[in-house]
Amino acid sequence: FGPTMTIIPSGVTNNAGNVGIGTDSPQRPLHVNGTEGVARFTSTASGNNGFEVGIGTASQAFLWQNENSYMHFATNGTERIRISSDGKVGIGETAPKAILNVTGVSGTPTAPTAGTSLGIVRIESSNAGVGLDIGQQPLSPYGMWMQVGNTSNSTGDTYPLLLNPISGNVGIGTTSPGHKLEVNGG
Repeated sequence: FGPTMTIIPSGVTNNAGNVGIGTDSPQRPLHVNGTEGVARFTSTASGNNGFEVGIGTASQAFLWQNENSYMHFATNGTERIRISSDGKVGIGETAPKAILNVTGVSGTPTAPTAGTSLGIVRIESSNAGVGLDIGQQPLSPYGMWMQVGNTSNSTGDTYPLLLNPISGNVGIGTTSPGHKLEVNGG
């Protein structure tokens, strides 16, 4: 294979069965070593410029798509996340329209618990067991909902939703509220 590729055969005491590219002592089944630890994958069928995986000069890991195309991540044979060519991220969405576009199934509002959520998005505290579920009401008037609750157990405890708890005004129907709560409309 030449000086850049080493295959350690089975039965050798150290590194048995490992393949090394750019190293004579592979530590894993496939060990690639280079100036930036880059592996490039290309397809001759599409004539593309490839996809790269590597470690940069400052030890940062990276995935790099060289084409004007998207990257997608899948589990169980189904696409779950897509990054479009213009940098928009879709979770459950293959054509993201905003910088982060999360799409899920609508569900009736419920208190967040440890075991379930009918929300599309959950934001959860790692130390206090408090979570905010955001969802979409599946019946008319088809609004969006938010509910805060205890996500460390299944009691269904709910907590306050705080808007500008330190300072600032809240406006409904206005972009420049002049009071703690200002509601404009018919």
